[in-house]
Amino acid sequence: MTRHPLRTWAVLFVAASLAAGCGDGEGKPGAGGPIEGTYVGQEIWISYGPRRRGEGAHRVGRSQAEAQAIAEDLHRRVLAGEDIGDLAMRFSNLQGGAGRGYTGQLPVDRARPSARDRAIASVDVGEVTPVFEWYEGYGFARRVDTETGRELKAVWQQAARLRARFRVIALLYRGAWIPDPDAREKVTRTRAEAVARADAVLKEIRGGAPFEDLARRVSEDGPSAARGGLATVTSPDRTTTEWIRRQDSHFPRSVLEAAFTTPVGELHPEVIVSPRGVFLVKVEGRRVIGQ
Repeated sequence: MTRHPLRTWAVLFVAASLAAGCGDGEGKPGAGGPIEGTYVGQEIWISYGPRRRGEGAHRVGRSQAEAQAIAEDLHRRVLAGEDIGDLAMRFSNLQGGAGRGYTGQLPVDRARPSARDRAIASVDVGEVTPVFEWYEGYGFARRVDTETGRELKAVWQQAARLRARFRVIALLYRGAWIPDPDAREKVTRTRAEAVARADAVLKEIRGGAPFEDLARRVSEDGPSAARGGLATVTSPDRTTTEWIRRQDSHFPRSVLEAAFTTPVGELHPEVIVSPRGVFLVKVEGRRVIGQ
């Protein structure tokens, strides 16, 4: 049987996140063995490799070297004073990123701690770990105290219930991560050409052209283009929804960030360039489910 450690971790993450409280933890791990105490952190994790069926992590086709370079750059930015929570919401490929990098209560497995758990437990509250390799990605974290952990947990729980309804115009370019191999072979446009085309479309929209009409005409994401750019997600049980989670893996993280930060009813003011294409985003609504 093939093991999927990230899928297993996701289940344990939810269970740990819903546990009452987050201990500060006193013990620190040595070179091996169990970890004593409990603790919580804010983390950023950057994945590499193709997205596999059934995994909740966001994989965008980047190489191992690219993931390491991104993680190391973000690590330098945090050490220079940037907020790790803000960066986690923008870049982290874990579900906790939507909760400002919330790790949940740790360690997940006290007797056999992962490289990630051991790294976070090895620093004092307020300190930032070195960059570490964990599963198929690179990450680092800032350890936080109990009160901050509870605040992060509340942010994560709220973010998990928030949904957005939005429209996209997608333009592909040669070298972008496109799941369909036939579509990949047909793309000849360079990234610079895709950005220039998106800039021209953005000017048309600002000039009064309906977003929906342009999406049908120029967007290269076939399913959404046929709906005037309306983004939807189909779950494994074949249920389709127009209300998208912030941590959904069907869309580039930068597109989701725009969908959850741009005022409702407005067009995101910039062209979004991602490893999966160039995008324009218009936000139509946001709501919290379960209230």
